[in-house]
Amino acid sequence: MRWLAALAGLVTGLAAEAQEYPALYDVRGVAADDVLNLRAGPGVSHPVLGSLRPDAQEVEVIGPSANGRWLQINLGEQTAWASSFYMQRRGPIWSFGLPSPLACFGTEPFWSLDRDGGTVTLTDMGFTERRYQEVWSGPATGGGDQAFGAVWQSSETRLSATLRREACNDGMSDRAFGMSILLIDETAEGAQMLSGCCSLAP
Repeated sequence: MRWLAALAGLVTGLAAEAQEYPALYDVRGVAADDVLNLRAGPGVSHPVLGSLRPDAQEVEVIGPSANGRWLQINLGEQTAWASSFYMQRRGPIWSFGLPSPLACFGTEPFWSLDRDGGTVTLTDMGFTERRYQEVWSGPATGGGDQAFGAVWQSSETRLSATLRREACNDGMSDRAFGMSILLIDETAEGAQMLSGCCSLAP
C-alpha cells in the first residue's frame, strides 16, 4: 500500500508542476458548517493560522508545495498553506495574456497600479490618481508566458511595464507574490522607474 501512496503523491506533484502560478482557486468539498484550515507550513503538523469559508472563491495561490499537496496563499501580512485537495483552480490561462483585473504596488516611493480591462489607474503616495488607456500588451518575444510587456498612455503621460511571473516580496511584510513589475513612468517633468509586486485582484 505504501507504493500506492507514493504513486499518488508523485501524480499530485506532477499535476502541480504542470499548473501555472499565480492562480485563483475556489474552496470545494468542505462541509457548509465547517472551514478550511490554513496552516503555517505545508502539512497538518503545522499550527493553524486562520481559515477559509467553505464557499470562498477567487483565492490567490502563489504556488504549490514540493509534493503538490499544499498551496501557498497570503493571509493578512503573512503566508499560509491550504490543502490542495479542497481547492479547485479557476484560472487564469497565462497563454491568453495578462489577466484582468491585476493589482500592482511598490514602496520607496509608495505607489499602486490597478489594471481593469483596457484601463489602468496609477496612484502615488499623495493619493493622486492618473488614468491611462492600454495601447498594447503581450508576451515577451521568446519568453513564453513568463514575461509580459504593456504600454498605457494618456493625453500627456505614458507608462511602460515589464511583468514577470516570478517570486516577489514587498520588502515590508512576510507576504509572497507570484509576479513582479518594472514600471517606467514618463511625464512632462521627466521619467522615473518604479519596481514592485503584483497580485491577481478578483
